[in-house]
Amino acid sequence: MKPTNINNIPQLLNKTRKYAFILDSYLSRLDLIKNSISAQDATYIYNYELSDWVYNATTSAGYLMFYTTIPANLDTSEISIMHYSLYNLRYLGIYDVGTVVYPELINITDTVLPFWWSKTATNIYLYIPSFGSIEDKYSFWLPETYTDEEYNIFFNRAHTFYVDYRI
Repeated sequence: MKPTNINNIPQLLNKTRKYAFILDSYLSRLDLIKNSISAQDATYIYNYELSDWVYNATTSAGYLMFYTTIPANLDTSEISIMHYSLYNLRYLGIYDVGTVVYPELINITDTVLPFWWSKTATNIYLYIPSFGSIEDKYSFWLPETYTDEEYNIFFNRAHTFYVDYRI
């Protein structure tokens, strides 16, 4: 394969367009696969998007707690899985959110995973660190005294949270 000369703008645009078509094709196939799986399993909901996060408290370990209403048909006695995409790379960057089995035990000290979650009969709780390196700000942590703009960057631009659950 010949290298692309960056001084040849038409050649660079053509290569970029081909890459975009390949990426679009890949993402479309993943959508088809996901929809096929969902159609086969009527007892499970995949990629239910969670939104409207409300601040609840800050834990003694420095995690911000947010909550949203649990989906109406979620069976709380069954195991659910929460994951998120970063910067809307829905299928290219999917990350698990660590599960907190007992929501009352909110002093999380394990920092391997950036986010943790738990559920009760009425709400889903999300634990977000309020500390980290400056280059990871908004990607893996949110300041304890965040502004409305920082909230929007974190929840509306940088992250989309999903839950897979049994009906």
